Amino acid sequence: MGRLSKPVTFSEFFEIEESDIKKVGAFNPILNGDSLLFVDPLLLEHSSVEEMANKAVNLYSSFFGTIIDLLAVSEEIGDPAWLGADRKLDVHEPPEVCLGYSGGNVRGSALGPVLRTNILHTAKKVVNLGADNPHLFPCMAILEDKIGPDRIGDITTHIIFDALLDYNERILPILGVKTGEFVYGHRRVQLCTNPFEKRKLAVILVPRDVLRDLPTADDWRDVSKSAQQTKEIKNRVNEQIGEIWKARTHRQKAEIKARVLADKKAFDTLLELVTNSGRTPYDLDGDRLGLTLWQRARNVLPTTHPLVLDGNITCPEDLEKLILKIVDHFKYLVEFQGLWKLLWDGDVARYEMASQLLFRGIAEGYCQANDVDISPECDNGGGPVDFKFSKGMSLKYLIEVKLSSNTKLVHGYEKQLEVYRDAEQTEAALFLIIDVGKLGKKLEKLTAMRNAQLKSGKRASDFIVIDGNQRSSASKR
Repeated sequence: MGRLSKPVTFSEFFEIEESDIKKVGAFNPILNGDSLLFVDPLLLEHSSVEEMANKAVNLYSSFFGTIIDLLAVSEEIGDPAWLGADRKLDVHEPPEVCLGYSGGNVRGSALGPVLRTNILHTAKKVVNLGADNPHLFPCMAILEDKIGPDRIGDITTHIIFDALLDYNERILPILGVKTGEFVYGHRRVQLCTNPFEKRKLAVILVPRDVLRDLPTADDWRDVSKSAQQTKEIKNRVNEQIGEIWKARTHRQKAEIKARVLADKKAFDTLLELVTNSGRTPYDLDGDRLGLTLWQRARNVLPTTHPLVLDGNITCPEDLEKLILKIVDHFKYLVEFQGLWKLLWDGDVARYEMASQLLFRGIAEGYCQANDVDISPECDNGGGPVDFKFSKGMSLKYLIEVKLSSNTKLVHGYEKQLEVYRDAEQTEAALFLIIDVGKLGKKLEKLTAMRNAQLKSGKRASDFIVIDGNQRSSASKR
């Protein structure tokens, strides 16, 4: 997630109700940045949207069916069939859908030649086993280190692009939004224009029920969970690819990958697990990741709970004072104004990302009013710190947000934050802990660690704990 100041959603810019977009089955995207969701090819056939369940499925099957056919007759790398498969796989992420990881813009990247070669090498081995299922390609998220859910989603979006055009041609008149003409090959279509792009670029809405936060099981543990669905699958997994989730090093994974690609039964088992794990779209209403909740908080809270700040920042102390005032206000909103409810999905705490995004949404509104730049997940070589606040080039302040339930909470304070401070060349940093339970003795360890650092004359970041635990209603207290 790169820098993204004041995200604007489709419904906000085109002045329509978010509920109207939901009625036509579409996701409400951010126009000036990507949402961390991906089109999952395993969900297409289960979609309630006709264009996905029919045309998109056919496009997807035809695309990979052609690649499989080409690889089946290819005799060596670089022969005409291989080159044909490589050209077919040379795809770019359509920026029109506003999905993925690009952050402060909607433009992603293409599959480079090295990555395409790796995919084709692996796919060729699978095809030589006799596998011809188009869904063998989502398995790449497990078999290839650099093929994650975002790449799978990018490829899928490119493949089903024509079906997405059909879908938008049908729903945009229903939404009553202003459109303009766009040309794709021989096709002329009426689409909405993205106002935040320098060159003319359309916005293409995507059905909600083909989106996931992880479109395929891209981790050994995710596949392991799928194996528990039936005793039959579990037994076959233990027999054929049981070591797959015990592997931790690259060498171990490479050895297991070679074993899977040498045994059709083993690969078929893996393929079955992946396809069985991909039939549930991301729950945008429950929103465990908080991908949309923070937007609502950002739009509403600065108005309903205004915060007056002194924007005259000339030194590090001024910047720190402003930021701590925002943090105190966030703490007040969570603990006394019911904002804690957005940290929970029923009786289950939302993921840590939800807390980070919620803080981001609130902080952005107040920072913008005071000309303070906030850069979410800024990476200057030491890894991505959650937030960097800055005024000009020299004044910087870092904040790392963690849930109390995070098993690496103490490590995050002791190691991560110090590395980030070194990378950003700043002494100013804060460790923000959202208490949703399981804090245990972590707070005692943090306090002892900080006191020991200060006593020895070394630097030590401050930390603040915010009580985000569930409250009972006043009538039940």
